[in-house]
Amino acid sequence: MERAKRFKNRVFAQLYNDDEKYSPETRYRAFLLVKNGKAGEIVGNPYIVDPYGQKQQLAYTGLEGYYAGSVRTSLYPGMTPEEVVREEAHIGVEMLRTIKKHAIERYTWASFAKMKKGLESGEPDIADLKSIEILWAEVVRRLHVRIYDNPEFAMTITEQFEHLEKLVTISPARTEEEKAYKAVLQAEYERLKTEIHNMSEEHKEHERQERKERQSIRKERLKAYNHFRDATYAMLKKTGNNEYGIQVNDLQ
Repeated sequence: MERAKRFKNRVFAQLYNDDEKYSPETRYRAFLLVKNGKAGEIVGNPYIVDPYGQKQQLAYTGLEGYYAGSVRTSLYPGMTPEEVVREEAHIGVEMLRTIKKHAIERYTWASFAKMKKGLESGEPDIADLKSIEILWAEVVRRLHVRIYDNPEFAMTITEQFEHLEKLVTISPARTEEEKAYKAVLQAEYERLKTEIHNMSEEHKEHERQERKERQSIRKERLKAYNHFRDATYAMLKKTGNNEYGIQVNDLQ
């Protein structure tokens, strides 16, 4: 688990570095651009049916762009636009529950009511905004790497073996902690080595095909994710500070 966590952290750090070339203001404007219509490229025009059978249009959250590469296409499996909307709604509910739980644990229910009223009126105070900012940052952090939750990004057994082989080679063993960590890596490396050696030829062929397919889908998913992001920033550059003009295509 620790090995997988370290590997993921390196991947996540690279993703954040990719966005660091854009200023916070530019990233915020990109968020608004998605929220004001570009999200339609991901989820179409979402709606709910009210108790009277009438369709009620749902507003975009601005977070839909993080699902580029995760939505099902002819090139790979994935989420439907409806599943994206439901997941976003679930994240919102989780965020609200966290705020409520914090208020209950600290006996500050009155503060929660004040925050809720401030948000509804559009006039929250600085302390409320700081609390929401922390939770919002956590949501964005999770969604920023949402594409890596797709099953194809799980390493096959031979990929795990090759990755461990590199880690065993480069991991230092100066301190007792480093020695213990390297011993764990070495043990796992030997286990996978034995497992691969004992695989049947049929199993090895299946592994090769599975690896090839996952690598192909990973490439296409990342291509879609990067294309949406780059196109969003390119549109910002083209429009400058003017009003955004977006044509939404209903994908449903």
